[in-house]
Amino acid sequence: MRKLASVQRIIGIEPILGSDKIEMAKVLNWHCIVKKGEFNVGDYVVYFETDAIPPDLPDFDFLRGKHNKVKPIKARRIRGMVSQGLVMPISIIEGLDISEPYGVEKYDPVEIVTTNGMVSGKRPEFIIKSDETRVQAYSDEIFNLLQGNSFDVTEKIDGTAFTCYIKDDRIGMCSRNSMISLETTSPFTYVYKFYDLGSRMRQLRLKYGYDIAIQGELIGRGIQGNKYGLKDFDVYLYNVIRLDTQEQFGLMDTNGINDTAGMLGIKTVPYLGDILMNNTVDDLVLRSSAMSLLKPDQPREGIVLRMRKLDLDRFQHKRYFNERVSFKVINPNFLCPGISE
Repeated sequence: MRKLASVQRIIGIEPILGSDKIEMAKVLNWHCIVKKGEFNVGDYVVYFETDAIPPDLPDFDFLRGKHNKVKPIKARRIRGMVSQGLVMPISIIEGLDISEPYGVEKYDPVEIVTTNGMVSGKRPEFIIKSDETRVQAYSDEIFNLLQGNSFDVTEKIDGTAFTCYIKDDRIGMCSRNSMISLETTSPFTYVYKFYDLGSRMRQLRLKYGYDIAIQGELIGRGIQGNKYGLKDFDVYLYNVIRLDTQEQFGLMDTNGINDTAGMLGIKTVPYLGDILMNNTVDDLVLRSSAMSLLKPDQPREGIVLRMRKLDLDRFQHKRYFNERVSFKVINPNFLCPGISE
């Protein structure tokens, strides 16, 4: 669960070349532009992640838009430097998650316009939501626990969440927040019919011997600006869940993403190789800064690093992470394309 707002400490401040009014502060592993001289190393602050919507208070009047509403915090590029998040002064306990008591909400872009009865109810609770932690949200202490471990690296695709499952011989499909009707015309049902998932999910259930869900990124016309230039729709698989145990399987795991995608005839998210972690956060951000394998003139959204299940079973620090040890690194050139402010 993301800490949209938390009390943290400034662990570094660096000058910005050519500027006498602003400087770069480091909070956890985030880099944020602040007014020069406003903060010092060691100061406690309230840090707001990107996509957080701060509360409707005078402190945030500078974030108000045309309709006098406080706008979500976005990454910005200033003088060639990318600033991710907002730092505000505070002096209380470091690391306190104040999202709920402080009235902070998460900005979620509309997935797809829901028309023609596309939504048929709420997303079932037995389906895990995929919400990878951004690597910069880890403290140095937590990030160091990952060193020396192997990770598969995949491209993060900018689409909308797609889940299809079979449970008790019933096929269901859902978006990030809602059940999707199989009886209407939508990007979801296009993919469902194109890959004949009704029949193939039952074959998969018979082969594996347990109920299963697949999760992927749905892309195409009308979705996130159709960055990949598709004429219709497609889905790229990034997770497989065994529903009776809630185990999650990666690319190379037995009955994992590659095996499952092969049986269904579905593509997987582009594989970028594996790494033995001996990197800094800045190393990983640099690695994320490349073009998409789906469309060479489109900056990729970022990368996802995920520990294989065999290694996860031996990992000694699972309590510090989610059910699968994985995280995302967003490409700063994807967040802030174009010219600096």
